[in-house]
Parts: sequence; C-alpha cells; structure tokens
Amino acid sequence: MNSKRTDLQRFQVGDTVKVTGTIGTRYCNRLGTILSVKVSRYARTLDKYRIVFDDKSQEDLWDIQLEPAESTVWNSLQKTHF
Repeated sequence: MNSKRTDLQRFQVGDTVKVTGTIGTRYCNRLGTILSVKVSRYARTLDKYRIVFDDKSQEDLWDIQLEPAESTVWNSLQKTHF
C-alpha cells in the first residue's frame, strides 16, 4: 500500500515563522526565516524546517513547533485593540 501524503507543507522557503513552546527549544517565541524544508512522507507534523534567526544562528525544527509570523502580529493586535 502506498502511504504518500497528499497535503502540502505549511511553510515555504523565505517564510517568516515564530517558534512556539510546543516542544521546548532555546528559540521559543523568536521569529526566524525558513531556509529549507524536508517534507515527511507520512504527516505534516513530521515536516522539518531549517530556520535562520536574526543573529545568524540556525536550527532544525518540526512543523508542530512553528506558527506563521503573521498570526503572531494579528493576535497581538487583537489583544491591544479589540
């Protein structure tokens, strides 16, 4: 039986993302840019992304550890303006 995924990865190279606290990491709550993607053939949560941060450090993180940076901005705006 072929177990290939049919969905696409959430993030593309060049996207800005925020590291969440889902799985502990020293980069929690920091913004970074996607450098590369290693797509899992099994599940989106197993996609692995290489992230570069403003201090030029890099880290490989799982999909579940990331959220779109724009959702972070929107959530902040909602808390302060609505």
